[in-house]
Amino acid sequence: MNTSPAPKFHLDKSSRLPLYLQLVNSIKSAITEACLQAGNVLPPERELAKMLDITRGKVRKTLLQLLKEVVIMRNQGVGTFAPHVRQLLPLLESFSEMATARRGTVQSELVGYLRRSSTPDERSVLQITLNTG
Repeated sequence: MNTSPAPKFHLDKSSRLPLYLQLVNSIKSAITEACLQAGNVLPPERELAKMLDITRGKVRKTLLQLLKEVVIMRNQGVGTFAPHVRQLLPLLESFSEMATARRGTVQSELVGYLRRSSTPDERSVLQITLNTG
């Protein structure tokens, strides 16, 4: 984890947008604009609250929202940081993998079918030519 200086987050206290959502947007922007790079550790909640002159509860609500959206990751004892793309890959799994991990079983069952001719639009999208010979 990198402990480079935290980017400056801007909050407009006169805005009608709640402060925690402003901070959510500000952190997302810092990540997309590479001001907060993968592996960079965010300051602790208390420090962020003090820097921004907002309550720690608002900072916590912000971080929980970003964790829920998997914009940031948190490791106890290490801190909260912008994840590397390869750290997000384990979050991508198929339905079968999810079911198996939860000791479930996966099965398929055909409940019906209908045979019909394709429409011209469907043939166009699928790039199929109709043999009429």
